[in-house]
Amino acid sequence: MENTNSQSITSRGWVMDLMQSIANDLATVNHLKEKLYSIKQETVPEDPIAEDIRKYIEKTIQSITDTRRKKMKLLEDQFLEFDDKMHCAVKHQLESLMEMMEVYDAYPESVDLLQESWENWASVISFAFGVELTDCARCLLDQLK
Repeated sequence: MENTNSQSITSRGWVMDLMQSIANDLATVNHLKEKLYSIKQETVPEDPIAEDIRKYIEKTIQSITDTRRKKMKLLEDQFLEFDDKMHCAVKHQLESLMEMMEVYDAYPESVDLLQESWENWASVISFAFGVELTDCARCLLDQLK
């Protein structure tokens, strides 16, 4: 990885934190969309309080989405060899890994699927970032030093 940031930094920590932040934004939007759906199912259309809540949630979803897009741009800008055509694949792998972590928290017997998810994440991320290709998450993180 060649970091385009001129400051002397260790990339591994903050780059991983940034990716987790993006994944959490994606998960938060999913949860808010679930809440929107339940409000629409549980209230009458004329309910002004429900309408205010719906508008607030929609505004919050848009704000989180806009912020997540800025974070993705920051992430992509850290890698000179970032493959722009992999933008969505990176986003989806971050979301997939975050969701699998939630599954594992609720159902620890899914540990093998969590391991496979980490391997898939590392494969996609290493390809997109233009670093040495690997399906080993630890190996990928070590490259980000």
